[in-house]
Amino acid sequence: APVIDWGGTGFRDAAAFDAAALGTGGHDLTADPHFADDSPAGSFPRSSYVPAPGSAALDSAASSVRNQPGTDHDGHGRVWDPDVVTTGAGSPAYADRGAYEYQVPTPYSSIDWRRDGNVSDYLNVTVILHCADPAWPIARYTVDFGDGHTATSTSPTLPVHTYPGPGDYTITATFTDTAGRRWTLTQGVSMHPDPVAPKFWLDSSSIDPVLHLPAQWLTRASVDFGDGSAPTPVTGDFSQPQTVHHHWPGSGRYTVTVTGTDPQGFTGSTSMAADVTTLTADRVIHRVAGADRYATAVAASQTHWAAGAADAVVLASGADYPDALAGGPLAAHVGGPLLLTDPQTTDAATLAEIARVLGTPGSGPHKTVYVLGGTGAVSDNVLRRLRALPIPVTVQRIGGTDRFDTARRIAALIGPTRQVVVASGLTFADALAAGPLAVKDDAPILLSDGPSLDPATAAQIATHPQITAVGGPAATAVRAGVALGGKTFADLHGSDRYATAAAVVDAYDAGSAPASFALASGANFPDALAGGALAGAEGEPLLLTDPDTLSPYIDNEMEQWHLFEVRGTVQVFGGPKAVSDEVVNAVRQDGGGVIQ
Repeated sequence: APVIDWGGTGFRDAAAFDAAALGTGGHDLTADPHFADDSPAGSFPRSSYVPAPGSAALDSAASSVRNQPGTDHDGHGRVWDPDVVTTGAGSPAYADRGAYEYQVPTPYSSIDWRRDGNVSDYLNVTVILHCADPAWPIARYTVDFGDGHTATSTSPTLPVHTYPGPGDYTITATFTDTAGRRWTLTQGVSMHPDPVAPKFWLDSSSIDPVLHLPAQWLTRASVDFGDGSAPTPVTGDFSQPQTVHHHWPGSGRYTVTVTGTDPQGFTGSTSMAADVTTLTADRVIHRVAGADRYATAVAASQTHWAAGAADAVVLASGADYPDALAGGPLAAHVGGPLLLTDPQTTDAATLAEIARVLGTPGSGPHKTVYVLGGTGAVSDNVLRRLRALPIPVTVQRIGGTDRFDTARRIAALIGPTRQVVVASGLTFADALAAGPLAVKDDAPILLSDGPSLDPATAAQIATHPQITAVGGPAATAVRAGVALGGKTFADLHGSDRYATAAAVVDAYDAGSAPASFALASGANFPDALAGGALAGAEGEPLLLTDPDTLSPYIDNEMEQWHLFEVRGTVQVFGGPKAVSDEVVNAVRQDGGGVIQ
């Protein structure tokens, strides 16, 4: 049997195959140190049949011989090798002998680049090319910088190139070795200024917030506060934190921009929005206070009522609150202050204030002192002292069987109204906060028995087309006890008494800022009772606070209404035991003004 088959012709051995003159080469490749390996002729298998550079097998095959394949064993096409002399025959004349076509390898190559670091020269780039294989000596390097400029050099380090402007470019490097072989690499380069983004923050307070710069890598900076004023330069050591103070011309939202320069000369900016509230120099924060609750009520009356200016006075017990809760709207309705008395006797200062605001002897017709509650709240002895005043007065007691009945009688005296305000009669805070809102609408306050209503109160509430419930218990009571179909119902309550008072303030004027506001303790009733009547008379809402810590809800209201830029006052009812100096100072710090 033939040992070798060549295109259908069999040969008994290698010698017969060689002698056939089929166009195949002899066994010269066996002795070629650049072809495969040095295995002796006839040995099989060889470890490799891939020729190396310089082998006689390269570009020396006769392509025209019978059955010469168009591709090598691996399917590679015939490749011309520029570093050898072509000695083959046929077409193509550069086919390699052997099972494998020599694939010219590209040696490991790379592109390095660096740019200069300062703002004046950051567009300068230096390109350094590397070819790691010494068997491929490079004759020249050609670089296309991607901006329409090229450079050719015999040195791997090309001359400095300057880009026309910032941007992203692609460098294409062509390597040409001494044998004429060429290959290319690409490398993207970013030619942009160094990013500079100064860090800063503003105080959480909106009152002329202070700008803070932490330590950072800057040499200079300036701040544009967004109000049209010239930027403020920042000087000093930027390795240490810096602060910048500024006074804005008015309340509003401003865009604050910090521009900084780093040590390389690059400049950048960072901006953020700032909600700012400005201060008015004429805002006055003052206490309305006396030596005790009775004297504080007198002080509140003296703040608003001139001598003889009142048409009536409402007098309530300073010892307990139930019958007095609905008294604030009554005082506003009849045109006078709400004063407090000891259940058994009225002190001389209170009697003198009643005489002062109602007038002097012979000044006019009789005026009225309304006494709230039955004899258990205010004794008949108090009424006798009132009738003994040096001016003619009518003394009228308004007292029911309980606090709920007293509130109904007060509402009847105020008369028919569209609006009614309902608050719990089991605690005082919600009703006191509701007072100025009721006064604003000339509405009475009726009391719920916590989360329920007695039938008489429910029936009286139902006569009003507009109902406002202040506090969660009152809202529950109204929903359960009154048919609300066809009525306007408002539910004003919060998570606690302070949040409820804030909800009342929100509803006070549909978000419009009042001229001023009042502040009282939410922990005790007397000062807030007399103060609430005064606040209602002066058209200002009443906010409640913890005696020792300013309620966070007050901060929210002052932020929302920008109260600090409104000309007016902050009236604080009660002495330091009722509302501490720390709370008053917190109001001043948040809102500005002068404490008097």
